[in-house]
Amino acid sequence: MAQSESSPETNVAPAEHRVRAGLQKHLGFQTSTLLTLAGCLGLVELLPLGIGIGLWPSANLIHTIAFAVGSNIVLVLLYTLIGAAVPHSGADYVLASRVLPAPLAFAGTFCMLVAAAMAVGAIAVLVSQAVISPFLLYTSAEFQNSNLADFAVTMLQPQGAIIAGTVVLFLAFLLSTLSPKTNARTTAGLLLLALAGWAAILFQLANAAPAGFAARWDSMIGQGSFAGQVSEARALSLMFTSSPSPLFLIGIPLGFLIFFGARLPVLHSGEIKGPPVRSTLWSGWLAILLSAGLVIGSMILLNRALPADWLAAESHLFLYNNQLQKPALPWLPFYAALLQPNYLLFCLSTAGILAGLVAALQAMIRAFGRVVYALAKDGFLVDLARFVHAGNHNPLVAHLIFTIVAQVGVSLAANAGVVKTLHSTLFAMVCTQLFPALAAIFHPLAKRGWIQRGESSGGKVNSALLVFFGLLAVGIFGWTIAVSLLFPAQGAAIGRMDFIVLGIGFVIGLVLYFWQAILSRRRGMDLLKPYPHFPED
Repeated sequence: MAQSESSPETNVAPAEHRVRAGLQKHLGFQTSTLLTLAGCLGLVELLPLGIGIGLWPSANLIHTIAFAVGSNIVLVLLYTLIGAAVPHSGADYVLASRVLPAPLAFAGTFCMLVAAAMAVGAIAVLVSQAVISPFLLYTSAEFQNSNLADFAVTMLQPQGAIIAGTVVLFLAFLLSTLSPKTNARTTAGLLLLALAGWAAILFQLANAAPAGFAARWDSMIGQGSFAGQVSEARALSLMFTSSPSPLFLIGIPLGFLIFFGARLPVLHSGEIKGPPVRSTLWSGWLAILLSAGLVIGSMILLNRALPADWLAAESHLFLYNNQLQKPALPWLPFYAALLQPNYLLFCLSTAGILAGLVAALQAMIRAFGRVVYALAKDGFLVDLARFVHAGNHNPLVAHLIFTIVAQVGVSLAANAGVVKTLHSTLFAMVCTQLFPALAAIFHPLAKRGWIQRGESSGGKVNSALLVFFGLLAVGIFGWTIAVSLLFPAQGAAIGRMDFIVLGIGFVIGLVLYFWQAILSRRRGMDLLKPYPHFPED
């Protein structure tokens, strides 16, 4: 049965401004698992090795990913509790705006959405750099076609990256508009292909022939390239250090991004059926453990075949690809294909990467579109953003708004660099996630009956647990921020400009809040009054 969500009781818009919602209670364990896996599997294949190891070359990637698992298990538990306490679209925003001062919650959510859209755009750009370009380069060597090699280099340039990123982002948007049932089937197909790609990679790594890797690498990248990789990277500021402890370098910051998909169902809390713990907690943990197991297993096999300093050097060179005359391709499938050449397996792993990225992008558009929808329900966006299609039960306009902003991220990442864009947006997302964590801590102090009782559609929520895991989350986010400042990433350090941009975004959010509050009075709404209730289902 279709469910509808309306504005808070004291902020009900006149009838002509109401838009009936048609979101369905469709998100059970199976669908939630598909959503979480889509959000995780599409990223772990590329980001830890291709980006993370170049940012912090002294860190032990296996250790840091394992450490990140623990922190994200805690975050999934917190967000599950938030979704259970506030069973509505954009549950983290709804809780924050009802417990904390609403202007601060709105401004924080606004910054989070913009940062998330920029990150989605940057991930879309990876299609050209991590999928199309390596495939063309390898294919050119396989069939002795120099034109394909030239095209591979072109796809690394901003223009090629923008075209490819735009196409894949549009495809992801179209998939996000499918009905829940059709989307689940499509996502399942994409994930099966992604897992098949993982199987191909693991098979190639397990049967690696390291002796011929250098020669095969030089034949594609250039003679002497393999031997000169470390020295070339050192000339571009690569540094290896023995401290601080690698456990605390990239485990939490990088894990926040690659495992963020495990928390996506919470943004769909208005569509969860059955007990939230069963639907979101176990599916989130499953996605984290499976994704971590795949990347750790692949890294163990890869480290057995190739020197760790060489891998760090190639990843570091990717950070400076605009300064190089040759491509830098620090991607796991490309390494696997050179360690155990098999064109059909390489085609399968490439298709798996593409499928995983598309699945991740469409899952993020659907999830963050729900947050846009939640803002619209509270009266902060145009009424059209509250529109839910009666046939496919999706807030299509909200999806479109988020996708348009993400297109800006495509252009930004293609010109300024994927790594810098992702690192900066990740930092902003971590900062803004402090708001729902703080709301979880202070919710017992809020004089709201529904909060104090901990009531939800799934029963009672343990208030003490919500406070406890909120405290843990604040500690995790605080440490992540501290790590970004104390142990800056090479080539993409968080600097003064990142704080300035974040501050400007927050101020813009505050201005938009109060401007919309003034305009809302003409429609009989007072957005400046505290919200005593969350939106009714």
